[in-house]
This record gives sequence, structure tokens and C-alpha cells, in this order.
Amino acid sequence: MHRALARATILVLSLFPVSLIQNQGPSAGDVLVFELPGNRWYEGAFKRVSISVDGNSAIFFDGLGSTELYSLATGRADPETLRDGLDRLDAAVFCGPNGYLRLGKRGTESGIFLPGHKAAELSTLPQDAIPICSPDGREIAFYRYTAPDHSVYVGTPDNYREYPLSGKVRAMTFSRDGEMFYELVMLPEGESILVGIEVRTGKTRTIASHLDASPISAPITISPDNKYAYLALASDTAPDNEARHKPDADRWLKIYELDLASGSRRLVVSSPGQDNSGPQIVSRTLYWTRTVMHDSIAVVPSAGGTAKEVIAGGQIPMWSPEGKRIGYTFGGWRLADWALNLDDAVVSVDENANRTSEPTIIVSVITKTFRQHGRRTGSGSHITPTALRIRSPNIPVPAAPTTFTSVVRTTSTRRKFGSQILAGKLVRHTGRLTARSFCFTLGSVEENPTSRSCLSSQ
Repeated sequence: MHRALARATILVLSLFPVSLIQNQGPSAGDVLVFELPGNRWYEGAFKRVSISVDGNSAIFFDGLGSTELYSLATGRADPETLRDGLDRLDAAVFCGPNGYLRLGKRGTESGIFLPGHKAAELSTLPQDAIPICSPDGREIAFYRYTAPDHSVYVGTPDNYREYPLSGKVRAMTFSRDGEMFYELVMLPEGESILVGIEVRTGKTRTIASHLDASPISAPITISPDNKYAYLALASDTAPDNEARHKPDADRWLKIYELDLASGSRRLVVSSPGQDNSGPQIVSRTLYWTRTVMHDSIAVVPSAGGTAKEVIAGGQIPMWSPEGKRIGYTFGGWRLADWALNLDDAVVSVDENANRTSEPTIIVSVITKTFRQHGRRTGSGSHITPTALRIRSPNIPVPAAPTTFTSVVRTTSTRRKFGSQILAGKLVRHTGRLTARSFCFTLGSVEENPTSRSCLSSQ
């Protein structure tokens, strides 16, 4: 059983997810101003948050049909403003100072709606387009969800210029003045590149290569002076393909500042054992999302009662036929290595489901890097040969335990999951961003584990 419950809280520190923090000085504390309920498992890592140009509201996107607009001043949802007369709203993002791009349906009209003078207007964008707007809302860029490795399109409505891709688009953004468009592209080898395109001329150049980015889409942003990009990377070097398969590797996403002139990187935000991603700049404040989660395998008496943790950091449990062992999967949900770092282990338990052994790894993924046509290949998720090493011939199979007839009968995987959106002031003295402070919270397993999405100010 996978559970992740949540509740809303205003003006307090939270265990979860999406907290927006503003830096008011080196001595200021973190103050939570918003918290969004959630009930997700690993899918919670995919929650995306976008902030309005004025910083007064935020859109939370949690999959098609699950999009919400919240006022950061009142903490209240505003579904009517977001829907704007649509019969069905599937997704939405901010477009310009006061507008929205909406995917949905109104009467017989269906597709992506642009901001209109009085109401949303149906566009000619394909329904599978993933679009963004320039800061002033005059230009639009998009790629097609069904072909993220084909082309990206940039221009004004009904007048787009097509740019072929050498990999899959993972992030897009415009410069603050709208003169430049940037795309983060993941290459087949597993590395990523940042590409810049001059909107007026169409001139294209690679800003930085060998980037250790996540295969999961997330926002990137450009500084107000158009000199720096902020993006999430697992390291400041090329991906370490061997480390990507290790459950305990320190490959959690961090926020880096990237010099658009030289391509050099500088670490801005990092927190051990947690992903920091989705940076966005509003005025001179940097916001980002921090993912917080806690995995645990627990047993529950069949007649009800208190859950007891058996394995910390485990998930997807399976009983052995005789009911004396539990096999499970372990390894954090690192966004940079999504599922590549998962291995399997087994522990022994007694008739009361108390642990009687240390974990033993039974399945481990081995990956080797080789050169193909003179170039180094990527991780096991791409074209690297991967092998399974079976370390024990006695692998538990999913079956009901035979010995836990009265005390314990069910096993559950329980997860605390959250993303915290934080922020730090942009400090002018070097033109670079400095994050003064950021919150760190992680909950423990309890009878009703919770996960929360939070907005905070510091």
C-alpha cells in the first residue's frame, strides 16, 4: 500500500513540498506562508509549480486535469480565474504579465487557448504542444509532447520558426528582455546541452555542454541582467554513468548558476539527500522546488492497530512463501537518475515481524561504459549495456505469509513526499545570485504519514 496524505498550513514551517521562501536578510528565518494538500507516491516528484511575473500567485500542475491557481497573498484557490469560461481545464501556465496559456475545452472548441482581450482565444497550436511565453507574452516557444526530440518552434502566434533538435527538450525559457530563447536538451548519450537562439535572427549556438541534468522536465530561468542561467544539475561535470546506478550515490539535484558567456558553473543551492530543482526568478528572488520524501516498509496487525516500521528506506515489499523473509526495492527517487539506482534486498523476520537480520542485496544493476564510434556512451537508461547480478538464489516471491495468521498479515510501503519551493535574494555585488538560507525539513514514519506543498517567505 502506498500512502501520502497532506493538509494545508499557513505561516508555519512544513514537512513538505513546495515552499516559496523570500530572503529578507541574513538573520531572517524561514516562514511558511502556504501549504498545498497532496496524496501521491513517487508521482509527487513530478509536481510542477510556476510563479506569476508579479509574484502574487502560483500555478500547481500535477498532471492533466489537476491544475490549480493559488493566491500567495491569501492562500486561497482561484479556479474561476484559471478556468476563464472553459468547460474543461486540463493544464495551464502563466503567459506574460497577466495572461495564461490554457489547455482545455470550451463548447465545440478544444485545444490550447491564448490570452484574449475579453476571454481566452483558441490558438492554432497543436494539442500536444508544450508551450511557454516570453516575459512580455509576445513570443511563444513550444515543442510537441509526442516528438520531444524532433523540433522546437519559436516566434509569435501563427508565425513560428522551426529548429531541429539533437536530443529531447527538457526545459525552455526566454531571456528577461525576450531577445534570446534557451533550451536544455538531453542527448542520446545521457548528457545535456544548453542551447541559445536569437529570437530575431534565428542564430543558434551551444552555451554549455556535458551537463548532468535530469531526464525529467523542469523549469530553468535567466537572471534579470541576462548574464546567467539557473538550472538543476546533479554535478558540475558530465554524468558519472557508473554512479547513476548506485543507490547511495550523492547525485541529488542542486541549483547551479551558469555563466551564459563562458558556460562555467557555480553551485548555489544544495541539500544532502534531497533534490532541488525548477528554479524561477521573480523580481530579484530565486525560487526553487525541494523534494522531500521518506520511504518505509511497515507491518500492520490484521485486526487493526499501530503500524510498525520494519525497513527504513524500502518500498514494494514481497513476502517469501514461508513468511520469514521480506524482499523489497531500495534506493531513493533521485530525479537525475530516475529509477536507475534502484536495487533489491531481503531481510529475515520472526513470527511477530521483528527484524532478525541485516539487509542482504539480492539484485544489483551493473553498468559498463564503452565507446561507440569513437564516443563515450551514456547510462543504462540509454545505450549502455546493463546486467543484473543475482546475489542470492532464494529470491522472495509475492505471496501471502503463512506464519503471520494472527499478529501480522499485511505489509505496506509508506512514503512521506514533498517538494519545497524556496527562494533567495539576488545580490548585486557580483551580478550573481546568492541564496542566504533555505529550510530543511524531513518527517518520520507515523500512523498517517503526510506530504505537503508549501509556499514560504523568509
